[in-house]
Amino acid sequence: MKCVIFTPVTVRSAIGRMARLVTLALREKGHEVTVVRSEVPDNFKGPTHDFDCPILQWNQQDKVHAAIVASDFVVYHIGNHLGFHQGCLNWLTVSPGIVCLHDYYLGNLFYGAYDTERETGKAIVRNWYGEEISQRYFTYKSSDEFISQTNLLAPMTEWICSMAVAVLTHSGWAIDRVLRSCPGPVNVVPLAYEALTDVVSESITRSEDEVFRLITIGHVNPNKRVRSVIQAIAASPRLREKIEYELVGFVEESIRIELIRFATKHNVRLKIAGEVDDTALATAIRRADAISCLRSPILESGSASVIEAMLEGKPTLVTNAAHYSEIPDGCVVKIRPENEIADITAALEQLYSNPQQSLIIGARAKEYARVNHSASQYADAVVEIAEQCLSSSAALDALRFYSSVAQAWGAPLSMVSHSELLNPLKIFED
Repeated sequence: MKCVIFTPVTVRSAIGRMARLVTLALREKGHEVTVVRSEVPDNFKGPTHDFDCPILQWNQQDKVHAAIVASDFVVYHIGNHLGFHQGCLNWLTVSPGIVCLHDYYLGNLFYGAYDTERETGKAIVRNWYGEEISQRYFTYKSSDEFISQTNLLAPMTEWICSMAVAVLTHSGWAIDRVLRSCPGPVNVVPLAYEALTDVVSESITRSEDEVFRLITIGHVNPNKRVRSVIQAIAASPRLREKIEYELVGFVEESIRIELIRFATKHNVRLKIAGEVDDTALATAIRRADAISCLRSPILESGSASVIEAMLEGKPTLVTNAAHYSEIPDGCVVKIRPENEIADITAALEQLYSNPQQSLIIGARAKEYARVNHSASQYADAVVEIAEQCLSSSAALDALRFYSSVAQAWGAPLSMVSHSELLNPLKIFED
């Protein structure tokens, strides 16, 4: 089959890295793929992932349109960042397709899309969540306050899923919103990922006198619980003496300064590497004795960071909630969110004092991730859900026709109800 895949392609995007793996797997299975990069045009510069196939820019209207017309189905990789996914939003209402839903919370994506069109944005929020929430939506004073107040009440999951003909998501923990809003099939498939390098992790041979290296990887923001980890280390004299905690990923300068001050106050050794390339990241993961992949609030449908850690065979701390709780016990170290700091301290004490147990956890994690997070499996899931959609082509054609009509009227498709999507002719009766 022929398909068009919208995705960020910049090397800064973990979604782009995952989409590359799936694209290569689809091509290996004999499918013809055209990739359309979805970042805002200002982000078109810089190095990209190697998709080994044609790459168009989403704003090359004629070329993209021609590719879509010639394809059997369209796929949109969508996450919670307008800078990476603007092209998906621009084309999704024009040519509805399969949404690969990387985040269950899409508030930042929605805010960015409607920040300059707030009345339209409020109307969409009102449609899904009511008048009171719509009036407050654009009034929060900080990003942290915005996320904390909207991640449960107005995640904007329904907004995206109502525009899709089908959804592939990576876990089932928040799938109810998808099922209520998507007019077509909804399937769950584990996020595809691979180890950063082919190098096999060395056995843990740390002696009692050596530093215990704990790292957190990825964009450092408050939901990664760095402050809680620092407090947990500070709670144990032995951990304060033995642990070096490193952050490997982009850190805003104000957050960097605040975390250094916080760690200094608690006598915890904190190292901030900042944003690094794949080689440096792989080295940091390989040298680590343990990796913290804690989250709160949990916004994504699956975590690339935890898969990277597991594929490298590292004991990994995760919050025992959402998709993390779906990982089998014994493959990760689960931290109760209601007892976070004490659980982190106990877990780190155990991992430090028992290197052999760490090896056992890491080996289980590596095998689980290798089996469950393959690109080939994900590619098969994409084709399967596409075939489900194509088998009901009359409904798909009706949805596409209605989409064009709604656009001509200037009405956003995201304001249409689930029942109207299932029966587009209803709008004409109204």
